[in-house]
Amino acid sequence: MTYYQSSSTRNNINLKPERTTSYELGADLRFLDNRLGLDFTYYDKTTDDEILEGDIPYPSGSTRALFNAGKVRNWGYELTLNATPVKVKDFEWTTQINWAQNKSKVLELVGDVERMQLSQSEGTVQFYIEKGRSMGTLYAKMAKLTDDGKFIVDKDGKPRYEADQFLCDVQPKWIGGWRNTFRYKRVSASVLLDFKKGGKIWSATQHQGTRDGPTPRRR
Repeated sequence: MTYYQSSSTRNNINLKPERTTSYELGADLRFLDNRLGLDFTYYDKTTDDEILEGDIPYPSGSTRALFNAGKVRNWGYELTLNATPVKVKDFEWTTQINWAQNKSKVLELVGDVERMQLSQSEGTVQFYIEKGRSMGTLYAKMAKLTDDGKFIVDKDGKPRYEADQFLCDVQPKWIGGWRNTFRYKRVSASVLLDFKKGGKIWSATQHQGTRDGPTPRRR
């Protein structure tokens, strides 16, 4: 039995190509017969008509659509340190540490729109691109609390909620990685560690557990 199922993402015949203007400044330094190296880059780029995929109302027949969001600026630094601490006939150890910081700002959105919803979860949290903020913000329906963290309830004892409250920016302050490669004769193995500082997430597991009771509420 054959059947036809339409895509949940609506095509956009008015979609325009992105246009990006960027510049970079950098340095690539090598020392000790290439046993030690340092790479540094600063970049700044602005993208017009950035293409994003976001939620649209269900009655439209689709759940997602592609659109030109507006103008977004990204700028930041990248730093990489390379070293070969050990290099003998049959064994070599190389290590690389990198650090990067990216900042972003939504400069313009299409028309007079101040923000656009890209996705949502559990009907509680919405992910937006918002003019004047970094790329990616979370809004949520949150319970009203007193200054000391207690719930504010109505006459029936049910918590009062406020919808569409700003929760956080999701962008981390910086990210990094550390790779170590070990070679013995013709066999090599690598170990990579990734890390980042900052950047907030919303946990659906924590939300569900808190709502249903088994998970303690955290503030």
